[in-house]
Amino acid sequence: AEGPHTLVITRKGDLYTFGTCHKGLLANLGNKTGAFGEPWDELKPYKVGGRLRNGKLTTKPKSAFACLPPYDRCGPFVEATSAHIHNCVVNDKGEAWSWGCGSNDGRAGVQ
Repeated sequence: AEGPHTLVITRKGDLYTFGTCHKGLLANLGNKTGAFGEPWDELKPYKVGGRLRNGKLTTKPKSAFACLPPYDRCGPFVEATSAHIHNCVVNDKGEAWSWGCGSNDGRAGVQ
């Protein structure tokens, strides 16, 4: 992992994230924010697909292909990689998902 966050996949294919939640890196937010000064960092592992830390998504995604939070339909996961400001995972169907910074320039997928 690169940057102040970590991704872990369990044997069952559950995805856990923890660390700093800058730009939605931990997949624990509804509406994505910079998260500076907000209580959304995860010091304990957060199960992706769990309760969102800042409520549900209230803004419409820019892409028709977006998986909306809480992301529970994206798994089970088999591979994961993280970068400084975005993450990518692959599920058992071979589908790739990404999130974090870059939702306006393509670094985090089709958005």
